[in-house]
Amino acid sequence: DMPGQTMPGGSRYRRATETIQIVRTLLNGEHLSHEGEFYELELEPPRMSTISGQCPPFYFGGLSPDARECAAKDCDVYLMWPDTMDKVRETIADMTARAAAHGRTLKFGYRAHVIVRDTEDEARASADRLLSKLDDDKGRAIREASLDAKNFGVQRQAELRGAADGDGFVEDNLWTGIGRARSGCGAAIVGDPDQVLAKLRAYQAEGIEAFILSGYPHAAEADLFSRHVLPRMEHGPLDFSQQPYRAPYQRAESCQADGGAAQGTLDPLSPDHGPKHFGGRNGDQVGVVRAHGLRPVQRHDDAAVRPKPQSDG
Repeated sequence: DMPGQTMPGGSRYRRATETIQIVRTLLNGEHLSHEGEFYELELEPPRMSTISGQCPPFYFGGLSPDARECAAKDCDVYLMWPDTMDKVRETIADMTARAAAHGRTLKFGYRAHVIVRDTEDEARASADRLLSKLDDDKGRAIREASLDAKNFGVQRQAELRGAADGDGFVEDNLWTGIGRARSGCGAAIVGDPDQVLAKLRAYQAEGIEAFILSGYPHAAEADLFSRHVLPRMEHGPLDFSQQPYRAPYQRAESCQADGGAAQGTLDPLSPDHGPKHFGGRNGDQVGVVRAHGLRPVQRHDDAAVRPKPQSDG
């Protein structure tokens, strides 16, 4: 919901669909003539443009039927939170069919945390250490205070925690314990480099093309992943050139450090594993840089923006 406004889910996602269509048209540098359920707009091409002159891809997630329809109709990449492999497969099949009904195709992305160490035992120990000081009542309060506490996705993350074993693993190398201390994305891929890589490749085999990964502490975990897992994966910007209902997407530049075997311990808290390894060309990090900066274009007269009053009653 917007501040000061409460709206049923179906209406919110219909509004989101209109918003995506409006923003896509404007960022493609086109004239906008829109008359919808929520907005009536007549706008000349905007005076600002992306560097490519095209709208960047829309990444969108949601498990409710209304969210899925919004994504199938207008997004470019459908994002999922962690789930068991059978559910990932089921969701991809459902979203592929929904998009096809609109004459479209989708790409798929996966949002998860990662804990990678030299051995599986060390990775599991690191996972346990993350929660070793957690007060469960405080963790519950954090989750319940979140704005997304009642949505379908968060409820599914809670179901995964309930189905997990005594150590918090709901399937091989997928640990749900992290969801005890936060809302939203509530599971992590945990294991040694080979296990983490195998898990990611299993997702890729199901159709996942984009990963949004994080860890705690984030910079140190990103460094570990970038040196011990990412160099073994093919990676780069997603290619939207063959995807319907999108303008061509400008490929970003890629920056990769010199090759060579990664050295040192897989412990983000060790003395030799600090910021000096992270984020520079001289370190072992492999990264992809995307830029959709803005540049000024010819000015035009301001057009009236007229929000259309709505009532669900």
